[in-house]
Amino acid sequence: SDVNNIRGLIQGTKECATTVDANSGETSTPVSCTNSGDIEVFAVSATDGLLDFMDINEIAKKIAMSLYVEEGPHPLSACESLITTAASAWWQAKNGKYRDDIAIAVSKLSLDLIH
Repeated sequence: SDVNNIRGLIQGTKECATTVDANSGETSTPVSCTNSGDIEVFAVSATDGLLDFMDINEIAKKIAMSLYVEEGPHPLSACESLITTAASAWWQAKNGKYRDDIAIAVSKLSLDLIH
């Protein structure tokens, strides 16, 4: 599939976010979190044009910061930054002769947890 999913889980303690590669199921090291006791979950869907040149941990970190860090960038700015970085990498790798499609979609998810 040309579309890969990245899921980020942000829990309410310091340094607690975990990214999960939907294709392999592998988890990464912590990247970011909120200060509240709530669990925050977000989903990212990105084309391989982005994932070919961007590490999933970097994607998750930028998106988590845009969604949950008060001083973080606006989510649209975070997505634009990721797309620009990938486009630049494509330009350099292919000498400006080819660039794959680059797209990203982000959504906050709501969970009803039973305690």
